[in-house]
Amino acid sequence: MKKEGNDIRTRISQGIIKNSLIELLKEKEIQKISVTEVCKKANINRGTFYNHFVDINDVYETIQDDFYNNITSRLETKNVTVIDGAFFKELLHYIAQNDIIAKMIIKEFYNSKLLSRLIAYTENKYINDFHDVYPSIPSEKITDLSTYTINGTLGLMVKVIRDGRLKDLDYFTNLILTLNEGIVKDFISRIL
Repeated sequence: MKKEGNDIRTRISQGIIKNSLIELLKEKEIQKISVTEVCKKANINRGTFYNHFVDINDVYETIQDDFYNNITSRLETKNVTVIDGAFFKELLHYIAQNDIIAKMIIKEFYNSKLLSRLIAYTENKYINDFHDVYPSIPSEKITDLSTYTINGTLGLMVKVIRDGRLKDLDYFTNLILTLNEGIVKDFISRIL
């Protein structure tokens, strides 16, 4: 992003540009969207666009950064080791509220910087939370557990998003919770 600022006009202009790109992403892929289309959708001129962003990819990365910052701040207070589902509920509900961005992640699944950042964040949180609660379990074993549960959870979430089943959010939250709870309890009973 070219112009960072806290003044209201800057935030409003940037928000309009980002929202316009998100709307266009409902219709076509990022590579097929031009600055002209975003400007037309946002009802702004090209100069306004270029005052705030370098190009379409800059807007796209800013949207992803916003998504990442918002979700991680919401997840920060949720403890992965507490098997009440709060972490997964918060994650799934936020994704459901931002389904266009979730679909963006899925489209570029293997090359998604946002997905890589989310996985790294979740893995670090998982390891730290588990280490705080179970300090006697070696870090490499917690890493193994986190890799397995994160990838299983991610696989199910991708399927839910691809199949357009975000309306079944409570069912999938409970399924993820139940599966992870069983895995974690069995893992801990075998390790301790």
